[in-house]
This record gives sequence, structure tokens and C-alpha cells, in this order.
Amino acid sequence: MIAPEKWWGVLESYNVTIFPMQFVMIALAAIAICLLLVRPGTKANIVVKAYFALSFTWIALVFFLILGSELPARYFQAFLFFAIAALFAVDMFRGKMEIRIPESGWLKYVSILLLIIVFSYPLIGMLFGHHYPRMILPGTFPCPTTALALVLLVGGLPGVNKILYILL
Repeated sequence: MIAPEKWWGVLESYNVTIFPMQFVMIALAAIAICLLLVRPGTKANIVVKAYFALSFTWIALVFFLILGSELPARYFQAFLFFAIAALFAVDMFRGKMEIRIPESGWLKYVSILLLIIVFSYPLIGMLFGHHYPRMILPGTFPCPTTALALVLLVGGLPGVNKILYILL
């Protein structure tokens, strides 16, 4: 376990070092999700899977291996995030998994609400006194990126990769 002040110091250092990549990744996520909402289908699925392959590779390589030297179990976590990235990348070509927002009913509205919550991660952090660079952002941090992937995979159940779902 890492002490809270040390944890926030690691996050701060990471954000400062990778600037402005975190904002690029948030923009890419927003574009991919907008495409999924406006034009669901094969192309949108490929774009979303490519985004997740890129994002989870970034987290494994940069967050855990390169800049996460103070993080406990970082090699295991890096391996886990590389595996998740690989599963998304492989499915870009296999096309077995459909990523989508449920089309109707309460699940659609819950999914949209959860997407809003994931993208509100920085705002929620600010409510608790964590301003940039001590801020957790989707796309370059493990927790909100994993939450984003889970929200989008739920719409494709039961046709999602079960191993990927479990790893997330």
C-alpha cells in the first residue's frame, strides 16, 4: 500500500510529465464515443477498440513501467493492461465483439449517465480538492479508463469477450 500523499505526488508528477497527452486522450475518447452514439456499427466499433488498445497500452507502458516506479505491483499491473490492450487490438480485426450503447429502455439512460460520470472524474476530484496536476483523467489513468471500457462493453453483453471483461 502506498501512502496517500505519496500517491498524489506520483499522480502529480505523471500529469506534469505527460502534458498535454492526457487532454489528447480525453479528446480521442470523446470523438470515439460520439461516433459510437451517432453512427453505431462496424467502423465505430473499430475506432473505439483502437482507442482502448492505444489507451491501455499507454497506461501499461507509461503509467506503470516508465513513470510508475513507486507503484506497488507495477509489473503485474502493466502486464494486465498490456493483455487488455491486446484483446481490444485483436478484436479490431476479428470483429467478434460489438461495443455499443443499449438502444432503448432504462439501460440506455443508465449507460449515458455512467458515461457522463466517467467523464466527470476530474470534476469530482476537484470537489474533493484535487486540482490539476493532482487530478485523475480518463484515457491516461487506469481507473476511469477501465470504468469507461466497462460501461461500453455492457451494451454488448452477452457478446463481449469474457476474458477481457474479467480482466477489466
